[in-house]
Amino acid sequence: TLNIKGATTAVSTLNVSGKTSLLGAVTAVSTLNVSGESTLLGATTAVSTLNVSGKTSLLGAVTAVSTLNVSGKTSLLGAITAVSTLDVSGDTTLLGAVTAVSTLDVSGDTTLLGGVTAVSTLDVSGDTTLLGGVTAVSTLDVSGDTTLLGAVTAVSTLDVSGRTTLLGAVTAVSTLNVSGNTNLQGPTTAL
Repeated sequence: TLNIKGATTAVSTLNVSGKTSLLGAVTAVSTLNVSGESTLLGATTAVSTLNVSGKTSLLGAVTAVSTLNVSGKTSLLGAITAVSTLDVSGDTTLLGAVTAVSTLDVSGDTTLLGGVTAVSTLDVSGDTTLLGGVTAVSTLDVSGDTTLLGAVTAVSTLDVSGRTTLLGAVTAVSTLNVSGNTNLQGPTTAL
C-alpha cells in the first residue's frame, strides 16, 4: 500500500503498483504508471503519459499533455484534459468536463455527466449515457444502447448505432447516421 498526502513530482517515471492513494497534486514530467486499486484526489498532470489500471478514482483535475490511458472500473470526477488521446475502458463515469484535443475513446458501460469536447474524434462503445453537451469537431461515433440528453454537435459526422435516444438538440454539419430503434426528441439539423 502506498499513501502519499503531499505533492508528488516525478521528473522521469513514477511507477506505483498495489493499492494506491495519492492525496496531493501529482506531476509526472515523463510517465506516471499506476496499477492496482488507485485513488488520486489532487490535481494530476502527466506531461507525457498517464497510465492507470485497476479500479480507479481520479477526483481532481487531470491533465495529460500526451496520452491518458485508464482501464478497469473508473470514476473521473474532475475536469479532464488530454492534449493528444484519452483512452478509457471498463465501467466508466466521467462527471466533469472532458476535453480531448485529438481523440477520446471510451469503451464499456459509460456515463459522461459533464460537457464533452473532442477536437478530432469521440468514440464511445457499450451502454452509454451522455448527459452534458457533446461537441465533436470531426466525428462522433456512439454504439450500444445510447442516451444523449444534452445538445450534440458534430461538425463532420455523427454516427449512432443501437437503441438510441437523443433528447437534446442535435446538429451534424456534414452527416448524421442513426441506426437501430431511435428516438429524436429535440430539434435535429443536418447541414
